Amino acid sequence: MSYDLKLYEEFMLLALKEESGTVAASESIEYPLAAAIMTELMLNKRIELLPAEDEKQKIRLLDPSTLHDEILDEALSKIAKSKREQTLGEWIEHLATLKKLVHRTAHRLVQRGILRADEDKILLLFNRKIYPELDPEPEREIVERLRNAIFSVDSNVDPRDAVLVALANQTHLLHQKFDKNDLKAREDRIKQISEGSLTASAAKEAVEAMNTALLVAVFIPIIFD
Repeated sequence: MSYDLKLYEEFMLLALKEESGTVAASESIEYPLAAAIMTELMLNKRIELLPAEDEKQKIRLLDPSTLHDEILDEALSKIAKSKREQTLGEWIEHLATLKKLVHRTAHRLVQRGILRADEDKILLLFNRKIYPELDPEPEREIVERLRNAIFSVDSNVDPRDAVLVALANQTHLLHQKFDKNDLKAREDRIKQISEGSLTASAAKEAVEAMNTALLVAVFIPIIFD
């Protein structure tokens, strides 16, 4: 069965612990979710990166037409309505503050039968929303793609897989999915993938820029509210 998940939905699956339905990442996940949204818009040719000025790359709108995805279309609308061209890093900051971004992303996966929406208590006092996994197959497929990207010798990595490797690496999720010693032996390849060096030239710039912008984003600890 094909779920046709977007990049930000795939990252969300990686970021959630299968049984507890809580975030496994050691950082706030809004920023990598926003980075995945921006990269999705780039790969769908809705926006483009302008030549760098003072080492900062601004975003230009190419096509405001709908992608039939509530969250992507909301991001695209904000870019279209912006009174000035802003950098990729600025847009990641803006989109990270989209209302209930984490829960809305999780809810999309609930609607597809991949996750289950539930609640538990923190210190027996505060309720929080959690999203345990119902269907493990989509995440298994994602992890297998990452495994192939990291541990193969293929010189051409799919840009979507490259983005996920970069996001999972920066949020320390790779260590949740693979043996740390195995990852250590592949540090150079992970770096190459994250920098876009092993990605086709048409998408290399988007992968490289996303990774650079995310490096300078401010990560804030999060719990589900």
